[in-house]
Amino acid sequence: RNLFGVRSKGSAADLEARRPLAVQRVSEGWKRKDVAAVPGIHPETVGEWVRAHAAGGDAALAAKPHPGRKPFLTPG
Repeated sequence: RNLFGVRSKGSAADLEARRPLAVQRVSEGWKRKDVAAVPGIHPETVGEWVRAHAAGGDAALAAKPHPGRKPFLTPG
């Protein structure tokens, strides 16, 4: 989820693959808006990824599991 509470477009695996590339490009001198234009991500989201990477390294860019709500019914 980004600054506005909206999840970026793409599957969790797609976004996890994009994050390191986005951070790398920003570190190479690309502007955030230019990095965001390629995969269709908001520039502020790119900034969040850069800040997360600076604070926690590559592990901070990994997708976080969201298992969802516990089922009401039992299988069977």
